[in-house]
This record gives sequence, structure tokens and C-alpha cells, in this order.
Amino acid sequence: MIMEKPFITEAEFLELGRTEISTAKALKEALHVFQPQVTLTDEGAKKLYRNIQLSLFATRIKDAEKGKKREDDETIAGWLDKGFPTFRYGHAGNFLVPDPKDDFNWNRPWDDIEHPSEEDRAQLHREYETLCNEGALSTPVMLIQINWSGIGWNNNAPFWYNILNHGGVDGEKDGVKCMAGRLPKIWHTIVDNGYEDTFRGAYVTDFYKPFSTPKSGTFEEAFKGATLGAYLHDDDAAKAKWNTNLDNSDYAVLRRFATLESGDDFTGNIDPQLNLLTLLYMAMFVQLCEEAKMLHIEHPIMVPWGRIPQSGLETSTAKAEGSETFPLPAELPFLDGKSVEVAFADTFMQHNSNGNGHMGGWLETEALSTFSTIRDMKADWKAEYGDKA
Repeated sequence: MIMEKPFITEAEFLELGRTEISTAKALKEALHVFQPQVTLTDEGAKKLYRNIQLSLFATRIKDAEKGKKREDDETIAGWLDKGFPTFRYGHAGNFLVPDPKDDFNWNRPWDDIEHPSEEDRAQLHREYETLCNEGALSTPVMLIQINWSGIGWNNNAPFWYNILNHGGVDGEKDGVKCMAGRLPKIWHTIVDNGYEDTFRGAYVTDFYKPFSTPKSGTFEEAFKGATLGAYLHDDDAAKAKWNTNLDNSDYAVLRRFATLESGDDFTGNIDPQLNLLTLLYMAMFVQLCEEAKMLHIEHPIMVPWGRIPQSGLETSTAKAEGSETFPLPAELPFLDGKSVEVAFADTFMQHNSNGNGHMGGWLETEALSTFSTIRDMKADWKAEYGDKA
């Protein structure tokens, strides 16, 4: 691999990791894209964020009365009751380096994220140098997974270890095969067919962050048919469904959606018909573009690693491209002259989480064409933006 100059400095690498993920801010910016005449207040944005979290929680616990309580339910209920912890981009992001040659402890917690100790800075330096040597921080490729990883509940949790701490592409950790599902098979297919330079060091991040849910389909289930009106009117059908789920669970005390009030929570004439999932897609897209900005990637190659990221990227990119109020136009995805639909269809990668019995089929039928497309896009990106990076 030819070593490239990193896009960001070590100091910027630290800031990338510890920057707080403000989903309330992203929701505020997303709504302004769809309804430029509307501006959420900071308090209104926080209410909207908690409402969305509560809607998802009400959906994930609907089987609680059948004894199917999930291990994280109590934790999330505590957040909804007392406030959410600080989530950071270093807890959502990773780098595709399945076999780092430097085997030091990526899992070391921070002494103090805001005021790093000498040991913290030594760890940071070693991480930065290792990642640079592995081709990270100098590639425009971003792999967009589906779910929030669940890491980051502890403010001083280590950054970046969701990929790097799995013990290697064929490693085991606590007797469990590492690298989630079939990622070893994906990685070996990449290497064996000559695409290692295309993918090594790619930035890996979650599309839905920071929304913790046991399965990605919960998002579509929760918001099917739901509109912004659910948080504007008391008699909304979607809200009634969520409240019923809460009332039939151990968490009825959480049954309090905050109605957004004109003047206090937003200004302008708000349209209640905006689909909530579409709004959430845009907020997640804003956060992806924030990451690209911190990584100093102009017009990144955003690869949808799963069907939901593909749908979210298609919908949001198309809307953002035609918007005068999208906050990060320089970070809109690189499409290489293709339409939004074609670009994200051509770069779609089947995700490897859990069983996914069809993963092998995708690898054997479509993967190499996809890898080739991403390789060619990376070359075209370098020809257009490489000298600016």
C-alpha cells in the first residue's frame, strides 16, 4: 500500500473522537431543510429528540408483558427519565483495519476525555500513528452501517475500538468469533480479489446514532405512517399506539411525550404531515456529513452497508442537493456523475450482522462488481479532489 498524507492532524483526530454527537442539533437542521420557514428552538429540538427516543423505546418494549424484556431496557429507561449521557463520534466511528500490525490495547478507557492525561495522549499518539500506517485518515471512503453500536454509554469509554478491538479478522474474544457475522469472509474476499487498497482504512460509522435498538427494523416499525403531527397533537394515532405499549409495560411512568408548542419550541408555520422516518433519515445524514467535515473529506464516497442506509442516503442526498438550507453542501456525497439512485445502488454492500444467510450469495454474485465500482469511484475522487485533501 502506498502511504498517503493523512487528511487530519493528531490534534484534529482527538477532536473528531471527543466531539459530542448532538442529534437534537441535527434534527433542528434537518427540519429546516424540509421546512425552511420553520426553526426549532434549542429546547424544542431537545423535546423532539427525546420524543423520537421514547417512540423507539415504546416500540422495542412492546413484548415486555410477555417476559421478553431486553437487557438494555432499564438503561434506556433511565436515560429517558434522567437525561441522556454524552455520546461522542469516537464511540460511533471505527476504521476498517481488521488486522492492525500494532497490537497494543485499543480498549484502554480515557482518564479524562476533556483534559487528557499524559497516558491518554500517549495512547492517542499511538492510535493516530497506527491508523495512518494502516491507510486510515487518508481515504474518502465511508462505510455506513445500520445501527448504533451501543458503545459510548460511559463518557470515558475508549474510542474506535468497535472494529479495532475485535482481535483481528479471524480472532476470538471471550470464545466468540470476532468481527461480527461474516466480516472475515468479506475481508478475505476483498483481499483475495485485489481490493485491499480500496477498503483498508475506510471510516466505518453507524447510520442511526445514537439510537440504541436491538434490531434495525424497529425504526421502520416504530415510525410506519407516523408524521411530525404525532408530537404536535394530543389525539394522534401513532402516539396512541406508543402510549399503549408503554402502559402495558413496566415503564408506564415514561408515558409523557412533550407536545411541541409554537413560539416556545419552534417559530414559523410548521407542516405536521412530514414523515418522521424521512426527518430522522435527514438528521442522520447531517451527522454523517459532520463526520466527513471533521475528517476533512470533501464530498466523501458514502457506501451504504445495508438496505436502510441505502434508503436513507438516497432520500436525504436527493433532498439536500436541491436545498438552499442544507448546512453542509461541501460534504454531500461524491456520486461520480451518476444519479443518486444509481450511485447508491451500485455501491450497496450487504451487511454482515447476525446470521444473514444470504451474505455468501451476495459475495459470490454481486460483491466483486460493487468493489470494482467503489475502486473506480475512489480513483475518480482522487483525480478531482486529491490535490485539495
